[in-house]
Amino acid sequence: LMEPNGRIAGYTKVGWNERTVALVRNEGRTLEQLFGVAFSSAIVPRVLHSGQWRGYYILTQSASEGTLRESPSHLDRRHLQFLIELHRAHGSLRELPWSTLSPEFSYQLEQLNHSGFQYYSHLIETAAATCGRKLGRSLIPCGLGHGDFAPWNIRVAGHKLLVIDWEYGSEAYPPLWDLFHFQISSATELRNRSASDVFRDLSE
Repeated sequence: LMEPNGRIAGYTKVGWNERTVALVRNEGRTLEQLFGVAFSSAIVPRVLHSGQWRGYYILTQSASEGTLRESPSHLDRRHLQFLIELHRAHGSLRELPWSTLSPEFSYQLEQLNHSGFQYYSHLIETAAATCGRKLGRSLIPCGLGHGDFAPWNIRVAGHKLLVIDWEYGSEAYPPLWDLFHFQISSATELRNRSASDVFRDLSE
């Protein structure tokens, strides 16, 4: 959204079907949870408006002041400090979501199957069953997480990180989830590392 003088006033996302409405609505809910939380090394957008409009779901977020730069593709102190503070913002004890095959989890596996990714669906289901056997219904310290913490969802504003795109935000992420996601995503998508290389790097 731009003002007549060309200044960016905000950014709007539009949910137009069941899936995208759920994602946009969740992003707004997550950002509302973060309102008033001060991060020492990062900033997050503010919600300017969220709600239904003519069958769509509209979410408008604030724009950052000043010039934005691309995020580094490697973790630095700012990333780690932000993830620590984020995880502590809404801490709780929870069962891991894959301890039992919930309806939502089963639905996601079905969607993978219907999309032709039967191998990955089977792989995830097998991993979930293994975690379920080993952990059972153990309670794990969970906290607020981004869900898609990766360089392309981060900008640099001044000396701080601007973290955007919170569609997968949740209070149910176990420790290090976002950190692990960042490492895997940047290695495979930006540096073209193979799965075996990534596994070896993380294991060393």
